[in-house]
Amino acid sequence: MRFAREDLFQTDLSAATVITAYLGIDTTLRLRPRLLELKPGTRVVTHQFTLGDWEPDETARVENAPAYLWVVPARIAGNWALKLGADEYELAVQQEFQMIRGTARRRSRNSPVVGGRLRGEEIRFTFIDANGDARHFTGRVAGNAMAGIAKNQEQPDLRWSAQRR
Repeated sequence: MRFAREDLFQTDLSAATVITAYLGIDTTLRLRPRLLELKPGTRVVTHQFTLGDWEPDETARVENAPAYLWVVPARIAGNWALKLGADEYELAVQQEFQMIRGTARRRSRNSPVVGGRLRGEEIRFTFIDANGDARHFTGRVAGNAMAGIAKNQEQPDLRWSAQRR
């Protein structure tokens, strides 16, 4: 653990795994772009002040004031080639902080990606598969690859993987 007293906007934060801050809203909003560049999974904790429209992953009360936790999300916006069992999809992802949405396309059929969320490198989302069934995807992001399990209430779990295009 290392504590430093330095210029917040000049200090190299890339090795941090946890950042705690008690800063005013103007300062936290100026700092937010740098925080989003940190390694996915880095935790950011603030007391009393938020990071604007970046929704916290958790909220608690400490000494009658709110405390907030954010987990820096992996950056996955863009196009992916996704394999689900024997089926292949084109996955187009839009991302706003840890919230994701998009479209899964197989042949000429599109299915909206719903319920998408990242927590660091952990990902979850849902779309309607080629059989017309809702599949609930969970997994991990590792750079330009993702992989995990897709669940459906009536069919066996399937492994899935995706590569950034």
